[in-house]
Amino acid sequence: MSLKYNMKLSIIIPVYNVEQYLQNCVQSVLTQTYQDLQVILVNDGSTDSSGILCDQLAQQDSRIQVVHKANGGLSDARNAGLQVATGDYVAFLDSDDVYLLNDGIAQMMAVAQAEHPDVLLFQAVDIYPHHQSSRKAYDVDYLATHTGIEIFHQLVRTQSFNMSACFQVIRRELLEEHQIYFEKGLLSEDVDWSLRLWRYVSKVRAINLPLYGYQHREGSISTTYTIRNLRSYEHIFAKFVKLYQERVADDATELYWKTVMGYLAQMYTNGL
Repeated sequence: MSLKYNMKLSIIIPVYNVEQYLQNCVQSVLTQTYQDLQVILVNDGSTDSSGILCDQLAQQDSRIQVVHKANGGLSDARNAGLQVATGDYVAFLDSDDVYLLNDGIAQMMAVAQAEHPDVLLFQAVDIYPHHQSSRKAYDVDYLATHTGIEIFHQLVRTQSFNMSACFQVIRRELLEEHQIYFEKGLLSEDVDWSLRLWRYVSKVRAINLPLYGYQHREGSISTTYTIRNLRSYEHIFAKFVKLYQERVADDATELYWKTVMGYLAQMYTNGL
């Protein structure tokens, strides 16, 4: 007898000129045993047949909703997806990546149903042309007994956390309450977004399953570093320095700010 849940998960998939990857990506979602899904395909002004493929996929499954828009970049596409998301929780999936376990979302949503965390974490698998490797597991006991800011500090300090939005499932009401969207035109937008998100996270849970297949492709945004990346970090650093200076200092948030400034200083130095 299968378990039934009453929580919907909205999965936002930005689409831009990925006709050769999109079918596998979407099928990895549709074959999940968990059925209460809203799959949002945001066609960000593709010039190949990706937009047509989005519409064809939507005709095959009523859970798929397609948003067609002019090209505005990854942040803009994700924001467009957030505007139409109706799920209790929101996940992000890049259109050349895949979910690896058919029951992975079911197991993850079982935790969401029982615990109602602000953020749910899971393991990712790095997939390269000739090999793959799983990222290390989370300390679920630590997550269950500490505050969101303490967890954030520990994850960053131990380098156990990737700032990618794709590796986090977030309670949608938290995003709406604090208006946490992606800054348009910014590279490393996930860093800026995650740093703002974790300021408000109280309850965190994790499931140690290799759910997300992260494809490393030659020439992709994530594997190509340019001066624009460095300028984006410069912009993020300046933004958070200003917020830090304007903060109302108290014991509850000082650990958060220490973590943020330390992380950004390290990332900017690494970029140089």
